[in-house]
Formats: sequence, C-alpha cells, structure tokens
Amino acid sequence: MKIAFNTLGCKLNQYETELIKEMAEEASFEIVNFNSNADIYVINTCSVTMSADKQSRNLIRRVRRRTKKAKIIVTGCFSKNNKNLLSKSDIYVANKDKYHFFKSFFGTKKDSINKFSNHTRAFVKIQTGCNRFCSYCIVPYLRGKESSRAPSSIINEIRTLVDNGFKEIIITGVHIGRYNFNGENLTSLLKLIENIEGLQRIRLGSLNPEEMEDELLLYISSSEKVCHHFHISLQSGSKKILKLMGRDYTPYEVAKKIEKINRLMDDCAIGADIITGFPFEGDNEFDETYNFINKLPFAYLHVFRYSLRANTLASVFPMQINEKLKKQRSAILRELGLKKSIIFRKQFIDKNTEVLIETKKDRTTDMMVGFTGNYIRVLLPQAENCGNTLKTVKIKKIVGYDTYGNIVDN
Repeated sequence: MKIAFNTLGCKLNQYETELIKEMAEEASFEIVNFNSNADIYVINTCSVTMSADKQSRNLIRRVRRRTKKAKIIVTGCFSKNNKNLLSKSDIYVANKDKYHFFKSFFGTKKDSINKFSNHTRAFVKIQTGCNRFCSYCIVPYLRGKESSRAPSSIINEIRTLVDNGFKEIIITGVHIGRYNFNGENLTSLLKLIENIEGLQRIRLGSLNPEEMEDELLLYISSSEKVCHHFHISLQSGSKKILKLMGRDYTPYEVAKKIEKINRLMDDCAIGADIITGFPFEGDNEFDETYNFINKLPFAYLHVFRYSLRANTLASVFPMQINEKLKKQRSAILRELGLKKSIIFRKQFIDKNTEVLIETKKDRTTDMMVGFTGNYIRVLLPQAENCGNTLKTVKIKKIVGYDTYGNIVDN
C-alpha cells in the first residue's frame, strides 16, 4: 500500500512526521512523493497563524480534488472546527492522540526515530505542550499540557542517529527551556547528551528569555559540543506590549540576558522572533521595539505579523491593527534584521570556522551550502564528497543575506 506525507510548520511537526514515516516503513508501506498517487495521504498541519491554517486547508482540498478514492489522515495543529473539510472516509487525529493512533494504525511499538529523511541535521523532540497561555497564542489549546520525555529515550535515540551518520542534532519541543523529567532540567539533559561518543554538535531550538538561566548560559559557554547559537522567542521590545501578550519578562531583563551571553560567548549568534501589529501597538510601542533591537547584538530576526486566532484573549482586544500597517512595520523590521545580520557576519570575514556541509545544494546558486556552529549559512564552491562532513572554511564575503567562503582543509 502506498502512503504519502506532507508537513507544515515547526520542527516538532517535522520530527513527528519522521516518526510516523518510520512506523509506516516498519509496517511495509511504500512511501511515495506527496504529488504522486497514493492510497493514504498523511497531512501534519499547522495552525499557529491564519496563513498556516489556510495552507493546511488548501492542501487538504488539493488532495481531495486529485483523488476521490484515497484516504486522507489529518493531524497536527489543525483545528477541529475545520473537520467539515474532510469526507466521511477521512480521519482527523488530534495532537494528543497522534502517537497512540499511528502506533495502533501501523501495528507498531516504535517510539523513536532512526534517521531524518532528507536532512543533514536531525531534530530530536525532548518535550511537548505548553502551560503558559500567552494572549495571542493558540498552541496550548492544540498541544495540551507540558510533558517531558525520559532522558534514557532521548539518549538512545541520539545514539542511533549518530550511529547512522548524523553529526548534529537540534533539540526541539514547544518549550525546551521548561524541560523537566523527575528533576532533570535542560542543562542536566545537555550534559548527558554531550557524553554521547561521535556526536559533534548540539543545537538548541527556541527558548523563552526567562528560560535562559545562568546555569544554562555558563554550561553552554564552556561546552565543546553545544553550539553558540540562541534563538529567543522575544516577540516585542515594548514593556507595554509584552505585558498585554502575557509574556513573563521585561525588555530590561532580556537586554541583561543578551549582554551576559555576549560577555560569555563573543561569537554567539542571537536570533529572535518578533511579532508586529499586535493590538495596542501604536507608533511609540513600535519605536520601542525597533530601538530595543537596534541597540543590541542580534544576529538575525524572524518577523511575523500578528495573526488573530479565535478563542485567544488577544482576539477580543480592541485596537486591532490594520493589515496595511502590519505589512509596513514588518518590512521595516525585516530591513533592520538584514542590517543586524550583515553586521554580525562581517565580524568573521577572513576568519576560519568549522562548517557542517549539507547534502543538498543551494537552489539559487547550485553551490554547496553549510552552517557554522553559530548559525551562519555559508555558500561554498562545489567539491567532491563533502556532504555531511565538517570542513574548515574561511569566510570571504557578505552579499545581502548570502555569505560566501572557501574550504581551507583537504
């Protein structure tokens, strides 16, 4: 029987799709391209924004137009309110039921991955769920309460991935900074992971600012394997907006964290998620965010326009911002993000750094591409047998979003 998969959204979704794929393989299903004819289509959806929700709906419709006979299994963060898009023969699986449903469906006890299809770096799930209920966010309603995975399961999975050739793993979850399993926190988990022989890099997924505790920062600053790269779920640089969002920190506290990181690791890349156009974000609040970002050593920004999600507190706030202004502010912040990125990357011109080269080429230039430990994406001239290898690279030039380098070792 043929089965096809499509994943929208976050690294956690991508990890969970990989696990479901491997369950299907173990049950002797034939995995085919999503654009091919299949008996079953599994769509792992995202609903974090209205745009992602729309993509999910369109994907379901596209499959149904292509075939009336195939079964569609929809899982992920797709809202139950959209179940009317499915036919009677299709299946909706909520996130909380995802693992148990597919375990039963494929008749398997599999609970960890052995590989990560079409990736050089493997994602590893350490926890899921969120107890925070920020005013703009639908994730707690779709992912449920926080739960952390046993360290032994995580360690065994990473060992298998390393045995299968993976050199870097990316720690992922909804709130990895809130990992807690019988007293083990994120720092103690990282220490266990670092002891895995053959593993060369550990990269952290997103962290909330208050989760970046001194214990964690000090450990990473002295670690031989954990990458000097933090991606912060910042969302705003305005104290007023952060309070309305239900975020548990102030811009001042974040600035102090970033300054400490910079003192401990002067090569560290610090990226941030920013939401613009949140209700009550006037010109003053937007300027506060812009100026906050501008004065701190951010390496890049991921900018999102606020997306109203039903059943969240922010959806009933007055002072909703119009889409035209959201787009204008988003463009301004993206331009600032590029400026900060260029400033960060220019520090490394004519310096040698270690790059993990991807197995896929850059689509635009057809050059090899890889990432430094501090998350600089480097384009390199073609060379033989370099995929999934760590090479010493000299950074040569910066052009906009692109960084170019040359391999300096054999």
